[in-house]
Amino acid sequence: MVSEVGVRLTDIYAAPAIAADLNLETRYKAQSWQERSRDILEQLDTQQVYSYLFYLLIFIISGFGIANTMIMIISRRTKEIGILMAMGTTRGSIMKIFIMESVILGPPSALLGGALAYVAAKVIGTIEVPSEVYIATHMTVALDLETFAYVTLFALLVNLVAGIYPAYKASNLDPVEAIASE
Repeated sequence: MVSEVGVRLTDIYAAPAIAADLNLETRYKAQSWQERSRDILEQLDTQQVYSYLFYLLIFIISGFGIANTMIMIISRRTKEIGILMAMGTTRGSIMKIFIMESVILGPPSALLGGALAYVAAKVIGTIEVPSEVYIATHMTVALDLETFAYVTLFALLVNLVAGIYPAYKASNLDPVEAIASE
């Protein structure tokens, strides 16, 4: 006695429409793989949301790290900023100096971060996992140029945005107080 028949499709996403057609044209109950695997698909969607939240937190943390570095650079140069302002340098010029420093420091930092990420991914790829639990015998990391390009672009953008606040703060220092600080 046949209790189940499986149909292999060339377009797996056409399964709901084909199942609906089979239900209309036959007396049998047809289900798509999406209906049968609804719990797994919902779990994968939830996992994707958590992944995006995780990436967002990483981006926020990296932005604060970059901003903190720029703030430290400015706080160590307070006296020099005061001297420049006392000599007639405009607030706009002070702001441009620190934004340019942020722009100059960004690309080498992004390239170094990409290189370290590549090395870390290769090291992770050598880690063995139990084959009786997982399909693979080693951990896998997807390395594609598009991801590295997006992350590098994001790092450069965060670096620029995170450099604006410290530059603004430096341009608003009072020259007399900046020179007197130490």
